[in-house]
Amino acid sequence: MKKVVIAGAGPAGLLLAHYLLARENYQVEIYERRPDPRQIEPSTQRTFPISLQLRGLQAIRAIDGLEAALAEDGVWSKSTLLHGKQGKARRVERKLPLLLLDRNRLTRVLLQQLLNHHSDKSLTVNFNCTCTGVDSKTATFVGANQETFTADFDYLVGADGVRSQVRDALVASGKMHCEQSVVPDAYKSLFVRRVNHDGSAELAANQIHSWNIGSNRRVLLAPQPDDWLHGVILFPLGQDPLADMADAQTVVDYLQEKCPALTPLMTLEEAEALRQRQVSKLMTVRCDRMHVGDHILLLGDAIHAVSPSVGQGCNASLQDVQVFNQL
Repeated sequence: MKKVVIAGAGPAGLLLAHYLLARENYQVEIYERRPDPRQIEPSTQRTFPISLQLRGLQAIRAIDGLEAALAEDGVWSKSTLLHGKQGKARRVERKLPLLLLDRNRLTRVLLQQLLNHHSDKSLTVNFNCTCTGVDSKTATFVGANQETFTADFDYLVGADGVRSQVRDALVASGKMHCEQSVVPDAYKSLFVRRVNHDGSAELAANQIHSWNIGSNRRVLLAPQPDDWLHGVILFPLGQDPLADMADAQTVVDYLQEKCPALTPLMTLEEAEALRQRQVSKLMTVRCDRMHVGDHILLLGDAIHAVSPSVGQGCNASLQDVQVFNQL
């Protein structure tokens, strides 16, 4: 039985584990630098909604029951509402529905389904572990208590995202070349109820909501289960419109001017959380190869991250896994 070490428990790494373990001749160890997503409230994270389109869904459908499990934690949508400042909205229809999930929900379901269907003998998942080095047969990690340890492997997969430590180690050793650039946009995560507390205001269900608020700034919200909307406020890097605001009411006043349909749903608590939430920077990645020899592979954002404005990053990562499985 071959041992595969996967660095990264994001969508690509977890789906790859599903594919490999379905073959029944691999032992899989997953190492993830983030905490266990099952133990963290989404509202505390720099998370964002993901739209699973045809490419991503086809990769998901290869594993029995996985799409149904994801659909229970997501929302199907066939249209987007483009909101104007005066409250009018234009509806844009899609031919094929999207499955909308918060990233934390997506990884949580992929992880739980993996654990439900595979034993400890074939699968181990380790969180709070950061890869710090790679050689031909071992990977080095630093754990939650800052202890350093190594994991030997027959095959290593770097599915550890845009800031991949596996990729950086390979680049540093001269085994591959990588170009990275900072995306002009940055974002803050945003969470609101679709219907306000007294039912006097709401945004349409099962639709993505979008506002262009000027100065290359946008608000995007995607429906989630239990009448939540998760999204982002996007703005040019270094130009956070909330940076100099002194309190929550100032945030609400700003949103009232820019996107009045959203304001009745914005509590002062969420406005304050939004004001204080960390700004997330974005990067693109392009590498000259996806593998080193016949035993190290990179997938997803670790190898070809694109701007989130394209809306295809997660779908492309999941398709990587499907194509690799076919090969």
